[in-house]
Amino acid sequence: MKTLRNAGVATIIGLLLGFIYVLIFLLITLPKIGNDIALESAVNSFFSPVILILAGLISIVVLSLTFSGFVDLGKKMNNKLLVVVSWAFLILLILNIIYSIISVSTMQNPLDAASIDNTVEVVFFSLLTLMIALLGISLLFFKGKVDFAKSTGILYIFTAGLFVSMIFNFIGILTYIAALILQAIMFFKVSNKIGK
Repeated sequence: MKTLRNAGVATIIGLLLGFIYVLIFLLITLPKIGNDIALESAVNSFFSPVILILAGLISIVVLSLTFSGFVDLGKKMNNKLLVVVSWAFLILLILNIIYSIISVSTMQNPLDAASIDNTVEVVFFSLLTLMIALLGISLLFFKGKVDFAKSTGILYIFTAGLFVSMIFNFIGILTYIAALILQAIMFFKVSNKIGK
């Protein structure tokens, strides 16, 4: 019960931190557009190794708490697919965080991507899309036993479809955020339900 509630809290914290991180980045970089030297300096400061490592560690903690909720829910409700997908998804995200920290820290300009980084990004994005779809499918297996699981699952599958289309990536990001909000509600609801 505590694990499920913590997963809901972690989901909300992750959303808020993501929003704050993007907002700070925009506030730092937008005024510098047009001045390449100032923009590069601002980006280098924002993506400094210390900030990257700190952000990476916080992300790993938040993701671990969130996915431990999925694993716990899968075990409690005998949903083996959810357990397997959750572990695979968590490992994929942690490996991407570690790779990103190393990759960006060693670049002179974080906005310049090496050809190997482009390849890694394509592979990661493909695996990410697959994991989102599988997470959505695994949530549908609850068949009404868990409140908001079906709607969250459908949103995840829809998000994966939008990501595959490439044209509708922005809409996919919005549906992903909506899925995360429903996911948090789902964790809180099921935590209260099991706790009673």
